[in-house]
Amino acid sequence: MKRLETTIFIELKGASGARYRFLPASQTQPSVMAGNLVVAEHAPEGLVVLLVGVTNDLSRSQRLAREAGLGDKPLFVRLNVARRSRDQEHEDIVAQYAPPKVIDDA
Repeated sequence: MKRLETTIFIELKGASGARYRFLPASQTQPSVMAGNLVVAEHAPEGLVVLLVGVTNDLSRSQRLAREAGLGDKPLFVRLNVARRSRDQEHEDIVAQYAPPKVIDDA
């Protein structure tokens, strides 16, 4: 089974059918730019999304995942400066995956 931490990116499909690519947070420089974050892991049935979040400061994404009790799971980020797009993508992904944890840190 491929480890998610070594994945170049993950692609999530929103309820609208739009696709969104996220980079592993471990492979990116901490950014104070706004964006979206996802905690996900592999399972026999495929990718399981555990948390979907939106923030005005991606450098806080690790802390947000830890506070949600998911600091030991793979974290992925997506730079998305435009607030309207960021919020729409967040809602689209939440609608598709219905994750157990949702964060709005915007």
